[in-house]
Amino acid sequence: MGGAAKLTRHWCRYNFFPSNTVPEPSSLALLGLALAGGSLVRRRAQRT
Repeated sequence: MGGAAKLTRHWCRYNFFPSNTVPEPSSLALLGLALAGGSLVRRRAQRT
């Protein structure tokens, strides 16, 4: 999962933080929130 995390981090950086304005811990926290939100949506979709 190291490669996937690296790719996702690069994607987030280029799409949301164009000039590296956000420090690494914040981007990681944002990525974690996005992943948590995605898993919640998946669980809701599976219920119906």
